[in-house]
Amino acid sequence: MKAIIIRYSEIHLKGNNKEYFESALISNLKTALKGFDLQFGRSNARYVLRNFDESQCFTVLHEILQVYVVVC
Repeated sequence: MKAIIIRYSEIHLKGNNKEYFESALISNLKTALKGFDLQFGRSNARYVLRNFDESQCFTVLHEILQVYVVVC
């Protein structure tokens, strides 16, 4: 079984807004990946994607790399 681990950094620098930025990141990731059948989990400043079709691995990675958090 393959898994993709998404590790993020510098959100902790946002101080009291950390939860807001994490929530925005999770929302954007889930939106980008909503067309895929996978399990989404969270552990220690990391998100883990499991149980996805391995033939779609590069497509899933491509979608993840398109995600960012923009706050106005």
